Amino acid sequence: SFHDIRGFVDGGFMQLDNNDGDLSDLGPEYRISVKNFVTDVFPLLQSNDLVVLLGQDLLNQFETTLATIPCKKAAIFFTSDDDNAAPETQVFDLVLTISCDIRPLTHLTPTSVKVVLDHLLQETSLKWIVNGLSTGAHILRGKVYHNIMIDVRVSNSKLFYRAVGIVQKYCCLTQEDSISCLLRSIYSTDCLTDLQKSSQVVDHIMTASQQEQVVPVAILLASLHCSVDEAKHMIRTQPIISQLFKSHDQNYPIRKVNVVK
Repeated sequence: SFHDIRGFVDGGFMQLDNNDGDLSDLGPEYRISVKNFVTDVFPLLQSNDLVVLLGQDLLNQFETTLATIPCKKAAIFFTSDDDNAAPETQVFDLVLTISCDIRPLTHLTPTSVKVVLDHLLQETSLKWIVNGLSTGAHILRGKVYHNIMIDVRVSNSKLFYRAVGIVQKYCCLTQEDSISCLLRSIYSTDCLTDLQKSSQVVDHIMTASQQEQVVPVAILLASLHCSVDEAKHMIRTQPIISQLFKSHDQNYPIRKVNVVK
């Protein structure tokens, strides 16, 4: 869901310098500043939550405040050489220093280029770290199974056909049958109407983009030949999707089924 993993930027939209300015009034999805984190998320943190601070400034800013919160805590910051060790702290469970050392290039690169290169190295490192954090979070939340992200939100045409491919690969169905199972999940019905089957992909996306766990439900429909209500009940009973699929792989080996259209 939206709350599985979230990111916040110090300065929010002002830091991003986007054309539309501050969009935080549009809803919770747009509240992306560190101040929003303090007001919206901070009071709700529990022992199973993990907060990762990226940058020395945020570590200094929140070290005292986070000491009173039972959540797990980590901090990652960047240096331009190997001389700066991770600061000592009793609050954070992990403090990691990423060294972007460009000193070997000192005699080859003009000073102006070194500044740009240092900035690019830090941005690239940040991107890899954020990608790793989001991937790890999805794995821990049980959204990855057999090395496939099985709980994708069907919010555009690329993700629609990716969802079809996941159902097709996981359940060994034809593309046509996979689309049928996906549409049954999107429209929460065991019998698709002619209008639903003939609608454009953009119409399916408009309906699916507001829903969660569309693909897991579709996989259960295809693999177990159950009803939509039964599939949703299974997920409510075991919300960790990978554990649910693992148990059903043992009890009901995935097989090709005839899909009723």
